[in-house]
Amino acid sequence: MVSVILIDEDKRILLQHRTDDAPKYPGMWGFFGGGIEENETPLEAAKRECLEEIEYKLKNPKLILKKNTAKGDFFMFIEKYDSSQKLVLHEGQDMKWFKIEEIKQIKTAQFVKEAIEEIAPLINSQT
Repeated sequence: MVSVILIDEDKRILLQHRTDDAPKYPGMWGFFGGGIEENETPLEAAKRECLEEIEYKLKNPKLILKKNTAKGDFFMFIEKYDSSQKLVLHEGQDMKWFKIEEIKQIKTAQFVKEAIEEIAPLINSQT
């Protein structure tokens, strides 16, 4: 699995509001991303998922978190959002920019809140 965090100039994170009939985490807010296909690197998967889900072309994503989980390896990438690129939502019911404090108050999977806590110092250091 890969997740991508886009961070804007106000240090807000773009999240996806999953549909109410999504097979995983229905109705919750979460990261953009998805599975890694056969013969695909985590970076290639992150780039593909961003294009598929929001028509965003990652330029210089940085790997900030790698975890081995019971469901397989998980990779998280971060990139400063290039506002010259228009975002077009293709998956989920909505997308929205959130400050870290706001994410703690919305309906997300527990792993989203845990990941945000883990990477908060990095996000806060972004300029």
